[in-house]
Amino acid sequence: MAGKANHRGFGYVRKLPSKRYQGSYIGPDLAPYSGLTTFATKGDSEAWLAAEHRLISMGEWTAPKARRLAEERVTFGAFADAWLHQRDLKPGTRELYRSLLDKQILSTFGPLSLADITPATVRMWFGSYGTRPRRTVLAPTRCFARSLRRP
Repeated sequence: MAGKANHRGFGYVRKLPSKRYQGSYIGPDLAPYSGLTTFATKGDSEAWLAAEHRLISMGEWTAPKARRLAEERVTFGAFADAWLHQRDLKPGTRELYRSLLDKQILSTFGPLSLADITPATVRMWFGSYGTRPRRTVLAPTRCFARSLRRP
């Protein structure tokens, strides 16, 4: 409706007390949806709304949370391959890590999504090596764990 404050034909933009902006709209399923994040500018919020409207118009829309979950379904195997490829390692270290991944780590964690790997899962896997795991298993495992915690 023209002339109505913060109404733009599709969706709404509101300024939050934090001075950030939040976009929202009523989806094709008639449920309300908000952006999964807030935006620094009103224009960014409007751009997000325009992208959502485009997805609805093209018939490719799914709920924002469902889309985010689908994007986060990266498997540990894919992450490990990317992790190994991005590291500046000496050839011998790279071969050792690849061997450890292939022989000991990927068989357990490879097909799991990163979101499905919990501390309990890691403890169970690590416990399978007995009370004194070999140092060659411990070092790359710690590197992977540190990489997972970094943004």
